[in-house]
Amino acid sequence: MINQEKLEESIVLITSAKKANVIGTGFAFYREQNYTYLITCAHVVDDVGGEENVRVNNKNDIPVDVVAIGNIQGFDLAVLKVKDILTIPLLQLMILSEEEEINYQINIPGHYLYSDNKIPEFKPITGIISQRSKVIQFQEKVVVWELKIEKGKLQGGYSGAPVVDLETGFVVGVTTHKEGRNEQEGKVGRAISIEALEKIWSDIPPTISQQLKRKSSLTQLLVKGSNFNNISPASFPDLDFSGISPETIQKAYQNSLPPDAEVWDLEVNNISQILENMHQFRRLPQFFQQLIQSPDILIEIRNQLQEEVEKLAPKKSLTENTNKSSKDFFSNLSEKLDSYILATLIPDQDEYFFLNAWLIIDDSVQNISKFQSLLDSNEKQQGILCNSTQIPKEFNKFLKKALKYLRGKNYSLTIEFFLPSNLMCEEVDRWKISDPVAEEITLGIKYPIRLRSLERLNLDYLDSYLPQWYEYWDKVKDFLPHKPTLELFEHLAEMESFNWKLLKIKLEEKIGLKVTCAHSESMRKDLFRAILSATTPIAIWLRNDIPNLNQVNFIDEILTLQPLNNLCKAVKNMREEADANAQIDKHLGYHLAVLWENPYRLTPDIMVELIAPGQ
Repeated sequence: MINQEKLEESIVLITSAKKANVIGTGFAFYREQNYTYLITCAHVVDDVGGEENVRVNNKNDIPVDVVAIGNIQGFDLAVLKVKDILTIPLLQLMILSEEEEINYQINIPGHYLYSDNKIPEFKPITGIISQRSKVIQFQEKVVVWELKIEKGKLQGGYSGAPVVDLETGFVVGVTTHKEGRNEQEGKVGRAISIEALEKIWSDIPPTISQQLKRKSSLTQLLVKGSNFNNISPASFPDLDFSGISPETIQKAYQNSLPPDAEVWDLEVNNISQILENMHQFRRLPQFFQQLIQSPDILIEIRNQLQEEVEKLAPKKSLTENTNKSSKDFFSNLSEKLDSYILATLIPDQDEYFFLNAWLIIDDSVQNISKFQSLLDSNEKQQGILCNSTQIPKEFNKFLKKALKYLRGKNYSLTIEFFLPSNLMCEEVDRWKISDPVAEEITLGIKYPIRLRSLERLNLDYLDSYLPQWYEYWDKVKDFLPHKPTLELFEHLAEMESFNWKLLKIKLEEKIGLKVTCAHSESMRKDLFRAILSATTPIAIWLRNDIPNLNQVNFIDEILTLQPLNNLCKAVKNMREEADANAQIDKHLGYHLAVLWENPYRLTPDIMVELIAPGQ
């Protein structure tokens, strides 16, 4: 455990030469000749009035030089250089591994203004740290940590305070913001990883750069209390990987990496390095499970791997095991997961497309780790190149892979296709998929299908329209549990006098659009201009007209008979009924398309680009 008195000596109070009651925190980490270097937040420098007004108050006011500073909205760090405070102890730095479920015990020593007299006081607070998101600046990504304060609370003035690992005393992050409301104010907050330091400081000293290479996952800093603490690649001397093909090993390795693993350079073929990387990300059990499921693994090797997986499983106490009944097990299974496949179809040259897909096992997870790529490791990142006739077959492979990831889980699976506007009448619901009972069925009678606009994944579009899109979707959420009224949907009944600009204006007063007549491809461009510019979240339209059917009444009935969030399932049930009665061509369900645009669920490559400080 760290020495609290020594830690306090390394902390400095940041004040302003011209502003009263504006403070921040900094800490010493490097010394060169007669200068000591401090770290604080970039926004602290801005708050006190800029570089010329920054003062360090350790018994007397000391001016500083700002030698490096990041962006307040990005890498919110600043490096200060002060002269002659040479006795202050230096704190050591280290980067934490970016694992999904870590909970490090941390100490945050900082300053705040006490009572109405606004007297600066020092107080350390404690809590836990876990990964939250990533912040992006200059095409670089740095982890943002979530702080959960257990003793004390964050207050104004803690910005710039070091986040110190309690076990080692190393600084792993810098406190940037307090969060929470009412009684929770200051009980949560965020910090930026210390790795941002080398992103903002171009001439960082080699000794500091070396500290930042000392990552926790390769040292004693593996998750406290986890039985991974004593596990390394050397822990598997009896495993002979020579009997497994390099292709199988590489596929298992790629499938076991975190979803955002492209951030790191992890392209390796050496089995020792693969095991080390899996160890670093706490993915050894997943790696071994992937190998076990490979069809070309010999039974002897499969049994050995299964033994290792059982060894790696978290050990429960005897009391825990005896108290956990079969009822507890099945109660967990009864919680149905909201699962999704997101697929993109991006046009290439000569009528070819790139098909890509990701699985979200549990959409309630609020970070990038919830995405599981469905591409094989040997495929290009943009997807599988295929022509229009090959697309259903390739998607069926994605679906099969997704179902393996969902094996044993209680889930409801919805499929969302991001298509270019000109393909919005493609009959994706009629694609054939394999089935263990019926051998072959159509996709749309098995799963709810939602169409999405590929154009909404364009960053230029998001820069211009995302705030408006958020606003509209947040309004829609209020209606999802209820049966909607027809007044909520703009009705487009004929296309002859269609004006997309007028439609756009009308859509801004509605939550959705219903189109009760078929439209030509030439009109589709203008139709989706209106939908995209109005950021309309929901639309339903006919791909083909059906003779002798009152299409308006039929669609109205679909929209209003049940809660809005059941719309896509209702269309799926209609298709299933039509299929059972052999009424495919005459049944409206097989000619309907539903647009369902949730801005909070986009593809992972776009979600990474949208991550802002503190999100």
